[in-house]
Order: sequence, then C-alpha cells, then structure tokens
Amino acid sequence: MLTDKESRKVRSFIVLAVIIILQLVRIIYSFVCLKEDFHSDEMWSYGLSNSYYEPFIYQNAEHTDYINYKTWFSSKVMRDYLTVDKEHRFSYGSVYYNQVHDYHPPLYYFVLHTICSFFPGKFSPWYSFSINIVSFIGTIIYLYLLMKEISNSDKISLLGCMFYGFSLGAFNTFEFIRIYAPATMISTMYLYYHAKLYHTEKMKKNMVILFIITLAGCLTHHFFIPFAGCVSVCFCVYYLIKKKIKKLLIYSTVMLSSVAASLVIFPATIDHMFSGRTDDTKFSFIWQIKLTMSCMTSELFGFYIPVVPKYSFTANLIAVSCILAILSPLFFLFRKEIWFKRMLGALKNGFKRCINSIKYIDLMTVSMLVAVLGVILLTSLTVSYMHMAKQTDRYIFIAFPAAIAFWVKCFAAVFNNVKKKHIADALLVIVCLIPCLIANLFGPYNYLFQKEEGTTSIQELIKDENCVFISGHLWLMTCFTRLSMDADYIYALQTENLKADIREIPDAPDKSKKLYFFIDDTFLFKDYGDSLPAGQLPEMGMSSTHSQKLTQEEFENQLREKYSMCEYVGFDNMFMRKFLIYRVN
Repeated sequence: MLTDKESRKVRSFIVLAVIIILQLVRIIYSFVCLKEDFHSDEMWSYGLSNSYYEPFIYQNAEHTDYINYKTWFSSKVMRDYLTVDKEHRFSYGSVYYNQVHDYHPPLYYFVLHTICSFFPGKFSPWYSFSINIVSFIGTIIYLYLLMKEISNSDKISLLGCMFYGFSLGAFNTFEFIRIYAPATMISTMYLYYHAKLYHTEKMKKNMVILFIITLAGCLTHHFFIPFAGCVSVCFCVYYLIKKKIKKLLIYSTVMLSSVAASLVIFPATIDHMFSGRTDDTKFSFIWQIKLTMSCMTSELFGFYIPVVPKYSFTANLIAVSCILAILSPLFFLFRKEIWFKRMLGALKNGFKRCINSIKYIDLMTVSMLVAVLGVILLTSLTVSYMHMAKQTDRYIFIAFPAAIAFWVKCFAAVFNNVKKKHIADALLVIVCLIPCLIANLFGPYNYLFQKEEGTTSIQELIKDENCVFISGHLWLMTCFTRLSMDADYIYALQTENLKADIREIPDAPDKSKKLYFFIDDTFLFKDYGDSLPAGQLPEMGMSSTHSQKLTQEEFENQLREKYSMCEYVGFDNMFMRKFLIYRVN
C-alpha cells in the first residue's frame, strides 16, 4: 500500500503527464497542419549541421566572396547543403568547422547531424523537430521540479507547468526548429539544480551535476553564459553575506571551471560574443529594452510595454506633479476622516510587512528575476529590434520558464495571505489563466509562416526543371534550398544591376527543361507617389535610385527581350516574402 505522500506524488505525476500530452498535441498539430514555411535560421540549422565544410550556400566561410552565384549549378548542391551524404556521415569535424564560422556553439548541431547521419541523402523537418519534442518534455518536467522546490506545493507546480506549456511563449519556442528549444530545457535544469543546492546540504553531488549542465548550456547557446552568470552572482553574494566562504570557493570554482572548459572546447565563443551584431543599427537603448520586454510580456502575459514616440522624463514629471496637485487638497480635506486614517494605517502596515519580508525573501526567486532581467538587458544591448522585430523573442526564450516561475511564485505568496484557501486558489488560477488566454488570442505567432491564399507551390513547380532565383539579399538562398532540392539546375542573381545581369544569363545545361524565374517582389521598384514622405523608403534595403531597380513591368519586358516568351505563373511565399513566378520557355 502506498502512503498518502506517495499517493499524492503518483497523482501529481499522472496529472503532469496528461498536461504534457495535451500540450504536445497542440504543438505537434500546429507543426504538421499550420506551419507552412520556415525561417531562414531553421534551414541554417540543417546546413550548418550537414553541409561538409561549407557553412553557407551563398558565400564562402570567410564571408569574403559569393559562391553559387551567377552560374548554373545542380540542385544536388542544395540537397548536399541540407542533408548528409553517405561518405560524410558522423563528420563532427565539419560541424565544428561550420560553427566556428557561424555565430553559435556546436552541441545542438552535433546532435542534429547525428540524427541526420542515420538518414543519408534525406531531408525532413522532423529530424530537428524531434529535438524540440524531447526538449519540451524535459523543460516541463524540470519546471515542475523547480516549482516544487520553490513552492513545496504540487498544485502550484502543476499550475506553473500549465501556464508555461500552454503559453504563446512556449508555443513559439518549440515551433521554431533551432537551438533555442534545447537551450530553454538546459536553462530550466540549471535553475532546478540551483534550487536543490539552495535547499540541501548535498554540495558535492549538485555541483557535479551543475558543472555538466553549465558546460552543456555554454556549448548550446552563447546567451546561456550571461543567464547562468546572473544566477551564479546571486549565489555568490548570498554565500558571501552568510559568510559561507568554503561553499563560496567551491561553488565559484566549479562554475568558472565549467565556463572555462566550454571555452577550451570551443574557443570561437569569445570571438562570437564580442564581434556579433552589436554594431547593427538599433533603436535608442530605452526603446530597445521596452520592445524586448514586450516580446516576453506579449507572449507570456498578454500585454505590451507601451512605447510612446514623445515619451520623456520631463513629461512623466509633469504628469506626476499634476496628479499630486489634484490629490493634495483631497488629502487635506479628508485628513480627519476615520476611513482615511484607516486607509493610511493599512498602507503603512503593508509597507512595513513588505520591508520585513524582503529580509526573508527566497534566494531562487531573486535569482530567477535577475536572470530574466539580465537576458533582456543583454538582448537589448546586442540585438537590433529594428532588424529582428518581434522575432527578437528567440534570444530571450531561455528566460521564459524563469519568468513564469517568478510570476506564479510571487502571486502564490500574495494570495497566501487570503484566509479562505479555495478563494486563494481561485485567484491564483485567474492570474495565470487570463494572461495565458489573452496572449494566445492576441499575441504574435512568429514561427508558423502561413502563406497567402492562392499561392503556387515553388517546390512542385520546379521539380526536374530549371530555375533562376532573384532577391535583393542573397542569403535568402538558404530558404530556397529546401524548395529547390528536386529541381534540375539553378541560377542565382541579386536585384542590383538586374537588367544587365539578365542579359548575361547563359543557356541552362539542359535547354529541353522548362525555365522558371522567381523574383522577390520586395525588391522590385514600386512608385508610391506622394504617399510616403520624401526620402523615406518603404522596404528595408530598397535603393532610392530607380535606375538600380526594375518595376514589375520593366522586369517582364526584360524577360521578353531575353527569351521568346514571358508567362506570369503566380506567386509563392517564402520566409514572409512574396516571390513572383514566371515561365520563359
């Protein structure tokens, strides 16, 4: 017979299993039925894992020259970029080389390459998505264990798992087949074992586990290092204040050793972290913070941080002064009223209780908050929201479970003062359920990439045929790899100097095949007349000089001059862009 404690534990894990299954059904269904296209980074995941010593499809590893450009090349080049050929299975040296020349550590790519090596020559989004599924299950399990450590309540722990697992933030994290899913799992594990360390005296066992987790995190995602650093600093300060010098020395040595070990294994981390996107054009720092925080609040809690163009400290000061000017006479008028005195007394006592409770605040609660704010601050400093927009969220995915745990723990502590337990439980459910619902109803679904109605499938159209790919950004060829693996031959151009480049296109190796042109509509010239202010460009990267751009009509005329015919076939969407499709023979 099981004891009551054991029975409660079994029931909790059964409920947790049901929650995970329901959440997985939602994520897998969306991946299979709703996700219609892929982010360029998702294809880079495969290319960087499987392409043999060639990290990019469009330029060399040193970023000094274009490749597969202005020349006919076989679609085998595209297939070899995304898949593992039989001769290069389990080629981890190639994976390592590719990551040195990219911006991420190699561990995730080792795992994906290992999976793909069992299926040489084949491509499937499921190879990477399987990593996401395992990562999701691990994240929810460790979030439950983390919340059990910090709340000592099965109900609160299960509520936290429901909140996070059904949140839009978790949905976006695990729909995106990239490093961020396993990094999120590792960050949650990192927090759990710190909670164990905080609540137990078993220093040696936990430190061994934390060394391994920290090493894995550092080799998965560079932003894990500052995330872990924020938690570690909190623990070091705690040990120092408590005068636990021996624990401080052991803890700090192990944490620094794990980071040092990751740098020994992958020294390119140093170059990646200090020569990345920090020079990209950004909004002002305050705007960057607000916009980055909005990525989190909109996906987890259903509200945006307001960004007012004319916001200023002076305006705030004036507003506060006006409010005080209105309230001051009212305070004086009601100063002798009993209800007013009681209200002031209640506020005073509440303030004192808050101050006293700070002395006994849980270290993990502080650590989680500091880690969340640290990741937001780092992202605001290094990632341009101007370029990444709402997909800046991927850089803070690792902090989402900590944000949920902090939210639930704080509200649970507040409602713990409610005398009637069922009312307290109901209030906690409400402050978790309503934000989650609002976020799902109105938040941004950033990684489904659903297409417009009436699209013509590029992939089906060019099977065994020739095609010309044209875009203003040649890196978009990365997205085109998946769609053109079954074509015959491919030719790539940029939109700059397009008129001359079209004239110089040589005949395809097999002229008996149909020839299709795909051009990124974003980079065709559009005459907006007076609808935009002078000098303002409607598309990122569009030149203001008409001579360097072709209108759609000019482009079609150019094709007619070059070829005997020009038939508009339709359009397709690729990575949030509209590609016009023409057949020319």
